[in-house]
Amino acid sequence: MKNQKPTKEQLLKELDRLRKKVAKLEAMKAKQAEVETALQEAERKYRELVDVSPMGIYITQNHILRFCNQRLAEIFGYDRPEDILGIHISKLVLPENWPIVDKQVKLRESGHVERVEYQFKGLKRDGTVIDVGVLGGRIFHEGRPAIQGCLIDITDRIRTVEQIRSALKEKEVLLREIHHRVKNNMQIISSLLNLQAAQLKDKKDLFLFKETQNRIRSLALVHEKLYQSKNLSMIDFAEYTRSLITYLWQFFMIDSETIRLHLDLEEAYFDINTAIPCGLIVNELVSNILKHAFPVGQKGEVRIVLSRADGNKWALVVQDDGIGFPENLDFRKSETLGMQIVIMLVQQLDGTIELEREEGTTFKIVFEELKYKPRI
Repeated sequence: MKNQKPTKEQLLKELDRLRKKVAKLEAMKAKQAEVETALQEAERKYRELVDVSPMGIYITQNHILRFCNQRLAEIFGYDRPEDILGIHISKLVLPENWPIVDKQVKLRESGHVERVEYQFKGLKRDGTVIDVGVLGGRIFHEGRPAIQGCLIDITDRIRTVEQIRSALKEKEVLLREIHHRVKNNMQIISSLLNLQAAQLKDKKDLFLFKETQNRIRSLALVHEKLYQSKNLSMIDFAEYTRSLITYLWQFFMIDSETIRLHLDLEEAYFDINTAIPCGLIVNELVSNILKHAFPVGQKGEVRIVLSRADGNKWALVVQDDGIGFPENLDFRKSETLGMQIVIMLVQQLDGTIELEREEGTTFKIVFEELKYKPRI
């Protein structure tokens, strides 16, 4: 049977089908070209982003550098990334620090950890040693485990930190020496007063000298505690108060069985601006109690409480169950030097002071820790 020739209508249909197929292929080709252009643009932007990064960006695999940006090459003293690609990364590390880097790389490539942050000493092309900070993570490169990370030269930062530490250490030594010398100078003043007191015949005048020595002692004790403290700007005021009270008990030759002491001191760290006035207040009030509150042979109790009050304030209570403060005497207008000093120091602390006369004498001082004001 002879082949029949396609009809005109069939030829037109076939031509139309071929035209559509060609149009579809052209559209696919255009789409492919568009995708390729987009990929090229994305790669260009990615490369620009990577190359302008202030951090060195890299990919390593089996300790071999597979990819890096311009910045990483510059950090290690190379002109271009091509000059450094393919090298074993141990060449970029100070030999003594290689175990650190090797361990971190193996931990990530094995999957034990995903991300790490650490430092090591790197080695530049010319042999210069630099400090390097690394933040890296585990990825897959060409189907195998690899390391991707960012690296930054922190040499200047480390040097600056070391200089600051050195300067702070020098200042700490200087401050300790200053506190030590101030304490010694106050002890010298106290000794001079003691020599001068030896020439006094009047017992009243002699006692005034001794009281002044006690005040100097309370000041010297602040500097002694600061000299011994780990923090040269703050003093453990509870510990300071215990030392001060122990000294006063010895000075007044108090029998601890006759006059009992009760301390309830909350942990408090004050700077010198607050510690000195507070210490002098305690010195004056306790000294006043030991001089006047208990006639010879009378038993009693002295109670000192330091606790937090409302907000950032502190409450200092000095209490005794002795004969009591005279009813007809206004302590704010007292002519005695001790009470005048107390009133002045409470004002210096921007605090308040109240007196209760029930069952002895209770002074309550409420104050806020003074903030240091830079001196011009």
